Amino acid sequence: MKKIILLSGILLISATLSAQNSALEAGSATDAKQRLDSIVSTRSRTVYTYDASGKTTLELTFSRDSMKGEWVGVGKIEKVNDANGNGLIYARYYWDEVLSQWAGANKFNWSWDGNGEVLMYTLSTAWDAGTGQFIPGIKYENIRDQDGNRTSYTKYQWDTDSSKYLKSEKGYLTYDADGNRTSYTQYQWEQSTGDWILSYKDEFSFDANGNNTLHTSFNWDRDSSKWVGKSKLENTFDAADNNTLTLGYEWDGSTGLWALSSKKEYTFDVKGYVSVQSESIWIADSSKWIMQSKSEREYDANGFNTLSISYDWDDMLDQIVASKRWESIPDSFGNTQTSVISVWDISKNDWVERDKTEFSFDYAYSRQDLMTPLVAKHKTIRRIEYMFENDELKSGEWKVIDDFAYFYSDLAVNVAEIFRGELSIYPNPATDYFQVEGDLDADEVRIVMYNVSGKMFMNQVLHRGGRIPVSHLSKGIYIIRLVQGSQVKTAKVMIE
Repeated sequence: MKKIILLSGILLISATLSAQNSALEAGSATDAKQRLDSIVSTRSRTVYTYDASGKTTLELTFSRDSMKGEWVGVGKIEKVNDANGNGLIYARYYWDEVLSQWAGANKFNWSWDGNGEVLMYTLSTAWDAGTGQFIPGIKYENIRDQDGNRTSYTKYQWDTDSSKYLKSEKGYLTYDADGNRTSYTQYQWEQSTGDWILSYKDEFSFDANGNNTLHTSFNWDRDSSKWVGKSKLENTFDAADNNTLTLGYEWDGSTGLWALSSKKEYTFDVKGYVSVQSESIWIADSSKWIMQSKSEREYDANGFNTLSISYDWDDMLDQIVASKRWESIPDSFGNTQTSVISVWDISKNDWVERDKTEFSFDYAYSRQDLMTPLVAKHKTIRRIEYMFENDELKSGEWKVIDDFAYFYSDLAVNVAEIFRGELSIYPNPATDYFQVEGDLDADEVRIVMYNVSGKMFMNQVLHRGGRIPVSHLSKGIYIIRLVQGSQVKTAKVMIE
């Protein structure tokens, strides 16, 4: 008898977004200087393999078996991409300790048209341990217009008895002249009659700026052969087209009217970033709003989120109370250097620190210099995770939970240089000044200088033979980037 493993709780994520996990990856094989090979800590190890275009094709995760003193596989991700970098296969596996073999968790397959739009995708969430294969699950086939808009789709469900995909659902979508989706109509396949039956409908309205001001949903009532209201969302926008208010309604069949049910409010700062967001429900009996959750956010001068505080409704206290706080210290590029998570302690009426993560970067390598699936804008070299310990026997302190080292290898690639001859920096180490010598191109070259923490100290045009004063700078290592157009040369200089 075949052993069938069914995995529930798998979320069906958007085909376009799911396929492009690899799209977030950095340098291509033609411009990358280093490749991330593995991330290793005392407890875990992750190893990466790449294709010729620099996209990850295999991600293996291991945990440390302290009893055996060896690495044991726990997870595996396999990817296949086409020549354009579009995902064709994404399969995730876990190690089955009982059978001592890999077992599938879920698998996506995609096909694409010449414009990079998804034509078809399948999702499998069941695994046949006997054959070592995924069991087909669902399939979507899309039809698009000349503008790339999906105008219809058909969903199929795998039937194990007939070993075929059977019709399950189809939908039709319409758009206005600006490409905004104006309607979506869904049908369900009636196997017994062999007919498509109306099921569900969405209608959308937009203002002159293209903002979605109204979203109304309906269910099809077979008995009356009429559309019956289900839910409605009304959106309000400010002069900057920021969505400041969303009112939710549910259809009341007894009155034949829309009944107010929920509210989302958004406040924006002067730069257009969300500073406060709240969600409330309408209590009809008392005719008042009860806030269920709220979040507050702060940003630095570069627009990077540095603080987020969340609040939730407490039934015991019958009020909104603080829940969790997330603090981040980013560098000037937006890389997170330190993040701290705290939780609200009601008994102490104060925040209690819980988790902390610290990152270290090598600023000599930017993201385009690297072949890596990581999203950091520079080369990540270390990550330390902490847990805050605080008890009656000792004062609170951070305890290291895990320490991750990132291992890279150099790539032998042809990297375009902005200099025709050799580049030299002298004196190096420098005390009062340094000079950059080389056969510079005639076009403008800029010199940008950072410390190892990513703080910028200089951004100016580099003149031939000109001295760069550094006596005002603190001692240490600095990263120099010489930029001409889209091409970059990186070097280091020591200031003493």
